[in-house]
Amino acid sequence: MPWENVSDEEAIEVKYFGVRGCLKFFYILSVLGFASSVYNLISPDPFLVELYDGNLGLLQTIYLISIALQLPFLVLTPIGHPLMPSLSIICSWVYTIFILTFAFEQDAATEVMIAEGVSPEIVAGFNTGIAILIIGTTVLWTWYLLCSKRVNVTYRNRVRDWELVLRAR
Repeated sequence: MPWENVSDEEAIEVKYFGVRGCLKFFYILSVLGFASSVYNLISPDPFLVELYDGNLGLLQTIYLISIALQLPFLVLTPIGHPLMPSLSIICSWVYTIFILTFAFEQDAATEVMIAEGVSPEIVAGFNTGIAILIIGTTVLWTWYLLCSKRVNVTYRNRVRDWELVLRAR
């Protein structure tokens, strides 16, 4: 369905305008993820440090990048900035590519799991499952930011054609 642009005043009148519903839920999850990343940056979990073979620098880099890439969503969402959806999509894909490229490079986690008696096939399947989960989550997040009525009316000032017809009655 095509989208129609509306004025700021008209957008505010639409019932989907504002940070509510799923958008608010995602915002709260992002705040918790951000707080977790900051906490882990300051006080890294010894188990994660061991999984990264003592490479504290890489682990802290992952958390710093995570923090930096969450900031556009966390800052731009409450103020209703029109760049929020586009920047959030870009940051999500950059983070996904980063995690799949660098975070999975560490063989220490695989070695620890194998040392614990887990078969290499299960470890490979686990890593593949995690990669699919990360990519799937990013695809769903992108779809939500592109297709959500709330995101479109709040940040892009546009509504579906049929909503204009209903409001005109």
